[in-house]
Amino acid sequence: MQRGPSVLRIYEQGTSIVVGFAPDTGLSEINIEESQAELVRLLHLNSCQSLTFDLSDMNSAPPGLLEMMYSMAQRDVEICVFNPSPAVQRLLKTTRLSDLILEVESLYRESA
Repeated sequence: MQRGPSVLRIYEQGTSIVVGFAPDTGLSEINIEESQAELVRLLHLNSCQSLTFDLSDMNSAPPGLLEMMYSMAQRDVEICVFNPSPAVQRLLKTTRLSDLILEVESLYRESA
């Protein structure tokens, strides 16, 4: 069986890995199982200590992505998110994933 191109984009490797999603990736295009398997492989290959999800340009997060973040947080690795939209920030707080995931930076500003 031939696999299509990955929607994951690896920005850095080593003990810290930053992953994002290919530009113009629709939420329905993300194969959570394949993406999670790829991340697990990278975690083991690089003895990863930190995994950061770059959520730039994602206005929402599908349940499968949240499940993947939770699953990765159960491993001995620090999970971070970069640039989550206000909607994703609220979702992380509502699901209490914000207790497990460190928000590195957000370029979005909440209006007062």
